[in-house]
Amino acid sequence: MWTICLGFAVHLVFLVSIFDIYFKSPIVHGMSPHAAPLEPPARRLVLFVADGLRADSFFGKADSCPFLREIIGRHGTWGVSHTRVPTETRPGHVALIAGLYEDPSAIAKGWKENPVQFDSVFNQSRETWSWGSPDILPMFSKGASGNHVWMDMYDAEEQDFSGKHNTTRLDLWVFDRVKKFFHEAHNDKTLLQRLHQDRIVFFLHLLGLDTAGHTHKPYSKEYEENLRAVDQGVREIVQLLEEFYNSDNRTAFIFTSDHGMTDWGSHGAGDVSETTTPLVVWGAGISGPHPAVPRRTPASPSSWGLGHLARRDVAQADITPLMASLLGISIPVNSVGVLPKEYLDVPEQMLAELVFANARQIAAQYTRKREMTEANTVAWLYQPFPALAQSKEEELVDEIRSNIYGGRYREAVALSEVLMKTCLTGINYYETYYQALLLTCVTLAFLGWICWLLSSLFSRPMSDSNKFYGVNKLLEGGIGLNSIFLFLVVGTVYLVWIQRMPPQMYIYCTLPELLWWAVARQHSVVLPAFRSLKNTWGSLWSPVGRVILCIAGVEILVLAFFWRAVLSVALLGLAMWPLVFHRHAIPCKMLLAWMTTSACVAVFPALPVVGKEADSRLVQLTGLLGLAFSGIAALVVHRVQDIDRRSTRVLTILVLCLMLTLWNIHSTENSLIMRLGLPLFNQILSWMLCGVVMLLPLMGSCQGLPRLLSLVIALFIPFLLLSASHEPLFLLALTLHLLCWLLLETYLAPQACSVSEITFDVHDCKIKDITSKHHMTLSDFRRAYFFLFYVILSFFGTGNIASLNSFDPTWVRCFVTVFSPFLMTTLILWKTVIPFFLVTCVFRAQNVMLQVPADQLFLLMLIQCDLVGVHFLHLVTNQGSWLDIGTSISHFVIVQATTLFLLLLYGMARLCTGAQIFPASSVHWTNVETHKSLESGSVPTSVPTNCLLDVRFALANEQSVPRKRHFE
Repeated sequence: MWTICLGFAVHLVFLVSIFDIYFKSPIVHGMSPHAAPLEPPARRLVLFVADGLRADSFFGKADSCPFLREIIGRHGTWGVSHTRVPTETRPGHVALIAGLYEDPSAIAKGWKENPVQFDSVFNQSRETWSWGSPDILPMFSKGASGNHVWMDMYDAEEQDFSGKHNTTRLDLWVFDRVKKFFHEAHNDKTLLQRLHQDRIVFFLHLLGLDTAGHTHKPYSKEYEENLRAVDQGVREIVQLLEEFYNSDNRTAFIFTSDHGMTDWGSHGAGDVSETTTPLVVWGAGISGPHPAVPRRTPASPSSWGLGHLARRDVAQADITPLMASLLGISIPVNSVGVLPKEYLDVPEQMLAELVFANARQIAAQYTRKREMTEANTVAWLYQPFPALAQSKEEELVDEIRSNIYGGRYREAVALSEVLMKTCLTGINYYETYYQALLLTCVTLAFLGWICWLLSSLFSRPMSDSNKFYGVNKLLEGGIGLNSIFLFLVVGTVYLVWIQRMPPQMYIYCTLPELLWWAVARQHSVVLPAFRSLKNTWGSLWSPVGRVILCIAGVEILVLAFFWRAVLSVALLGLAMWPLVFHRHAIPCKMLLAWMTTSACVAVFPALPVVGKEADSRLVQLTGLLGLAFSGIAALVVHRVQDIDRRSTRVLTILVLCLMLTLWNIHSTENSLIMRLGLPLFNQILSWMLCGVVMLLPLMGSCQGLPRLLSLVIALFIPFLLLSASHEPLFLLALTLHLLCWLLLETYLAPQACSVSEITFDVHDCKIKDITSKHHMTLSDFRRAYFFLFYVILSFFGTGNIASLNSFDPTWVRCFVTVFSPFLMTTLILWKTVIPFFLVTCVFRAQNVMLQVPADQLFLLMLIQCDLVGVHFLHLVTNQGSWLDIGTSISHFVIVQATTLFLLLLYGMARLCTGAQIFPASSVHWTNVETHKSLESGSVPTSVPTNCLLDVRFALANEQSVPRKRHFE
């Protein structure tokens, strides 16, 4: 327990460390706002955000948006806005309106609340009126100073993905409310006066396209109908404003989207269809269309029909300084956007002033971050950003100002762009100032932790107690060694303190010293252990070969995160493994079953990830196969083992629940196809099935095979309800393969009990209940690696990182259709966990069968998992494409979360395999301690007297009670 708690603490430090190493909050305070001193080209701005509209869905369907198409050809400028991952609604709107890419801490808040107050265009405006979704509008109201951001929102329940309602109603609601608002303004003199002020913003959030894409997919006729409705609504709002303001030509319009969407209706990852969105800008201060110049502007696909017009691509954050420049307001102080000057049609002097204001705003961020770093660093350790010293920054600013005063506007614009580019590089330099130091410290901590685990494992056979050798001997002797490490720790703490670093820096910098101190204290254990390994394994080349084999196994797990097909190749290798090394120890039928199931499972990592194309018929067909498997397996279990009535009843009820699940899926699918929505009865039935089936296995006995089979069926039912394609077929194949693995181990460990003799007990994994002295063998390393391999396979068998980040309501159609991010995310995570839990339950059964201390195998698994973690710690990147950045973070987080999560999952597996809701009065005892007590003639007081006959009968027949394993 002490090691588990320490492991949790250490891995939480590792998990959090990458955000301090590679990603710090981009938000700092203390800067002054900057605005151009000239009269702005626009008095008001209208921002249309069509949620979930990707670039090719808009530009490639000219017939669906005739008004905006006319704007592109005659009045405005267009291009593609490139977004960053995660391609979700909140981060996209923050980039659009605040000009910054979301603070990483917002992930913990589910993109709902503002973890740090940030500036925005709405905050800098005189007044902002907004209409749309309750998930987006409030965060900009909370982030604004004062009461000048007004909201009009529909109810959250209106965001329905069932297809029962027409998705255009959300957008029509917004357009109708805007019309009503301006109609009422004619009769309200105060409101009329406010609407004729300058620096005002109208924000229309249009969620219909996102809902249509999720529900009907972006290539559906419903999606095109929604796009036509949006185009018509934009036309009506533009005409309304022109009439309201008497065509004064002081209104600027921007039409764009927060993120795109894949062909199968999901977003959240970095596919091109998700990161490219349309941008159309027209009105006051906006340049008109220009002919395309070859090799000077990005080329457009021929299907768009826009190859004759110049295309102006921007980063999503660049829209923020564009809006601020049009209105003449200060650019939000934390914006990293660069003004896209090609969109503006203003005099050269104004353009120079606008670009200069943008440069000063970014330079203010750079200056503030430089000052904060200088103030918290010892002078003789400080390394300034070499490309932009304070004196050089001041010289550039003075030169730009001199060029503007002298009428040299093009030179001023060029120098402002140089200043912006250099400052953005400098901002990144100071945000990652301590990156090298932290990366070194965390890497040393990783290696120290791995070595400490190895030394703890080596020390076990040499100690007669049940405690770890390292804990018992940690503080004994070694005054010189203790003094050296104490000096290092005190010196490190002092350096961190005088530099006023954040509190977590004390942990990052001292953790490797403490871990290596613990390793150094066990040198008397490690060296003899290596000698014993050499003597056990024979020649020097034998352990070296096995080390090379271990490294190859770890590299396979690392490569699986990048190429799923690597798992298919590895599974084919596993299929041949017993044939090469244990051919004579395993029956031919068992070998054939193992190779067949390995080949079947190997197919799935080579298939496309789930979600691209939903296929309810395949889900239902797999359900029928699962029903047949359940029936056959129940008959086989009855044949090889005497099952009590309780387990028989539980299995019968579970099979009936599986049949009911198939009917529910078929009925729900028909209802959704007929546009009737999710029936309330089906929804209630889905939730009830998920709740009931997880309790049913606990009502049976603790006999091994019946409990395992009931758990398999119970896990298959919710997985089936949450499936959209071939993923339940993968779970079925994986189940058969894991059962073959369990049977295979009985042939490789002759001292183990039979599978039919397993009886679970929630307390039987304690070392003292199994064996106090278990010497490690190569088989233990293999079993731990297999367990980790199957966990990785469970994740990548049907998906990848992108499929986890992406959102598709098809997966949760049987449970909920109204947009509810937390509930939907919980259901998707539960679906992801089910294969993990199945692997863990089989691993638990294997430990009971082999009578091996589970914590020892977990330490071996932990070592291998941490070796993978070291790889991904150095593969995390904050440069390159944003798909690469998001993927690298996900890889490291998944590995560290897996390490922490599997410990909890194994505890749940113990509970689900060994606990009983209504324990029987008579229990079939097969515990090793009971066996030993009966052999010595004593009767444990905890054993019910009506159980003794069963136990003595088992002893007399030399069966049912597992024999004590004699370990090497």
